[in-house]
Amino acid sequence: MKFTQEEISLLLRKLDVVKWDYMPLQQGKIKFYNKKNEKVAEGNFKIILSQGPGNSFDFAWNIFSYPTFPIIDKPALFQENTSSPSTATEAFRVALEIASEFEADFIHQTLRMYLAVFDFKEL
Repeated sequence: MKFTQEEISLLLRKLDVVKWDYMPLQQGKIKFYNKKNEKVAEGNFKIILSQGPGNSFDFAWNIFSYPTFPIIDKPALFQENTSSPSTATEAFRVALEIASEFEADFIHQTLRMYLAVFDFKEL
């Protein structure tokens, strides 16, 4: 990946990022804003994992209601019987592995999703 999680965290802090926006999901765009509400960075994203009720996670390609959202392709070597992550720690690890396979710049965790971010740029 282009950035480690530590590197992207430092960069977003340096840019004074306090919020992000990825709506509408269908567009696959993520924008990062500073305290002055100025857009300071942006990128494209694809959904890797989504958190359901409780602490359950599911791969985006398995979610029936996601066909219009930008989802990451199922990795070529991914086993059909691979179970979804059962903890947040495992979900983070799996999201990193999948994002790395697709050469994402980094992963971004929202309240309910793990996103692979591509084409990240400071503005």
